[in-house]
Amino acid sequence: MRKIEPADYAGKGLSGRPNPLGLSVAAAQRAFDEMALDVLIPIFNENMDSLDAMQLESRVASDDIERLRIGENGVLETSADGMNWKGVVAADHVTVAIRPKTSALSLTAAGWAASGENFVQTVQVSGVTGDTLVTLLPTAAQAVQMLEDGTAALIPESGTGTVSVTSVGAAPTVDMTLEILLQEVNAE
Repeated sequence: MRKIEPADYAGKGLSGRPNPLGLSVAAAQRAFDEMALDVLIPIFNENMDSLDAMQLESRVASDDIERLRIGENGVLETSADGMNWKGVVAADHVTVAIRPKTSALSLTAAGWAASGENFVQTVQVSGVTGDTLVTLLPTAAQAVQMLEDGTAALIPESGTGTVSVTSVGAAPTVDMTLEILLQEVNAE
């Protein structure tokens, strides 16, 4: 590839010509088009041919850089060949889905079972595994209700197809449907 240098356009176009041009119509038109026809287009095409010859669309920039994508489960994946993909994981690291899914979790006032000083309720939630990080997102009104009930915290724990919620302190006294975030976390 090459840059356009001053020598490429020296004496081209209208720069340095007298005014009026004193040229025939055809010569004047040629003078107007000269820069594009004799400089820009040929060098642009030469550079495009050089880029095409590099086959950049099928190359990996170096052995250290692979193709990247966000996989179906939202995890960053790499591939050396564009066909076989693997999650990005290094020793002692955790792969976390980039986009958590939202769902709803319905807890009933009557569903709480005493567990020591706390209360527990287990609810079926589709798509949850033991590796799912569950985050509860109560509304402001739900948080006020829990404070009034003496509930210090709701702590979720995922299982296969279930979420168990531990109520620290008193159990909530009203039925509530909480918005939840579900995010797969795989320790590898």
